[in-house]
Amino acid sequence: MSKILQPSQQFNLQQTIARKSITEFRPQIQKALQYDFDKAALLVKEMGVFQLANYNKTFFNQDKISNILRTLYEGTGGYTAMRYQKIFDKYKKAEDFDLDPLNIMDEWLAFMLSYWTAISGPKMYGIQNTTDNEIAKILNNVIAYGRANNLSTNETNAMAIQLLREGKINVSRSLLIARTESHQALSTGAIGATQGINIPLLKQWVHAEYVALPRAWHQALDRQTNPDDGGVRIPVNQSFMVNTPNYGVIEMQYAHDASGGAANNCNCRCCTVYVA
Repeated sequence: MSKILQPSQQFNLQQTIARKSITEFRPQIQKALQYDFDKAALLVKEMGVFQLANYNKTFFNQDKISNILRTLYEGTGGYTAMRYQKIFDKYKKAEDFDLDPLNIMDEWLAFMLSYWTAISGPKMYGIQNTTDNEIAKILNNVIAYGRANNLSTNETNAMAIQLLREGKINVSRSLLIARTESHQALSTGAIGATQGINIPLLKQWVHAEYVALPRAWHQALDRQTNPDDGGVRIPVNQSFMVNTPNYGVIEMQYAHDASGGAANNCNCRCCTVYVA
């Protein structure tokens, strides 16, 4: 077996895959999120903002965002699994960063599709809640502003339509979703590729030091598993014990493991690397 990439090289590889995935999927995600806001704007035009504020149906179109994220998981996760198979010397060295599911091996498409199917329900529920809450916030804020400033019904409706069509919140939301899901997909693909390896592997949690708001408990995991800092890597099948504020110790198999929840995964750019 050829030498496995150094932890720093694996970290750089994973970050490169994540950036490629974010660049590719963020615009699609933003467009899907904005679709729901545009739907709400049309309903304001039809019903009026006061009536729509009491609307008891969701604005969320699950199919649009679900199809995008399924493709993200298949492409980004499947590609990473293939790259790690190559790192473990099962296949020839990869050349290009191609996240098209059409070019992913069937076994990894199936693996990532199965994973996405298992986790998609809670993710769709969370995105739906945020979408409906953000739209309701716009409607209620516009109503309050209109009343405070003696706006006419038409003026209040026009303001709501404008703010919904702008959808400013979807710029940051699309980045958060694209970053979170890209890292979760690639991290899942990487650990999936370790399962068929017949040599003992160790793993290490690597914190992304350049993030603006680092998680101190992730930095602690980095130190605990980094031999350069006196830490000890752990066997690949052993859980990281993630001491998460307000949640206690959560067992995670890898950075971005779904069991870590939003407190550990949203906007996280940590990586798990593997050594023989």
